[in-house]
Amino acid sequence: MDIDRLDRIARWIGASNRRQVLGGALAGVTAVLSGAAVSDTVAKKREVGAEGPCGNGSVKANRCRRNRQCCTGLCDKKKGKKPYGRCRCRKLNQTCKEDRNCCATAGQPMSCVAGTCQAATTCVVEGGDCSQGGSCCDGLTCLDGTCTLPVLCVPLGRACSTDGLACCTNVGADATCAEDFCNDQEYCATTLETAGCEFTDGPDVWNCGSVDLSGLNLSGCVLSGASFFAADLTNAELAGTILTSANFFDANVTGVVWDNTTCPTGVNSDDNDGTCCNEFTGGQVPTGCAAG
Repeated sequence: MDIDRLDRIARWIGASNRRQVLGGALAGVTAVLSGAAVSDTVAKKREVGAEGPCGNGSVKANRCRRNRQCCTGLCDKKKGKKPYGRCRCRKLNQTCKEDRNCCATAGQPMSCVAGTCQAATTCVVEGGDCSQGGSCCDGLTCLDGTCTLPVLCVPLGRACSTDGLACCTNVGADATCAEDFCNDQEYCATTLETAGCEFTDGPDVWNCGSVDLSGLNLSGCVLSGASFFAADLTNAELAGTILTSANFFDANVTGVVWDNTTCPTGVNSDDNDGTCCNEFTGGQVPTGCAAG
């Protein structure tokens, strides 16, 4: 073999070794990068946003024994996996006890409303708690601390029809429509008794002498012959009230609401400039009515 051929073989072997070394190095770099990519993917899978339970979403971060150990307040312990469970959260329309039990859905935060997870709103929905000052959503009213649909009804003493809206007292829609106006004599009796009036069986009239009736709603009450001697009826509501022959001597009727009221003389307040003043029997002029 000549010297030139031996030299070419030596150079070829050297190049092969260099290629193997470079190839191995590149393979190592690729493996490292691939491993980093895999680790990054795993890390992303463990990341938990608004829709996840607690920590980084890993089994260790979500392992629990009790509800209070979870950021969501819910520890799901299934049979066969005790004593440990996993922190979970509720989805839309699932049961809950408080806001943190609910996961966000489609980026929309959720709240616990009336025992189920619902999309959070800036107002309190029907059945929600408004006792802490929260505003009820449009069309709802806060009644006894809960947002409810308002009850449309006709107030006591106002005109009504049997096939129209229900009549209502201050308590609720429980009054009756009789003789074309709303009244509830049981409500009237309870209100008067609570205020301190007494019902006398002899003449069958109410005695409210010197009783404070200020601000009370006595609309639609039948109070014929009643005694309001020295009683305070300031700002009382007497719409549709029947006061035939009632005694108002030395009473205070300042600010009283007269509307379709049957005055002591039998005249309707609507036919007397909207008041019963000058329509009291025996020339009585209660405080709040100018003499004339």
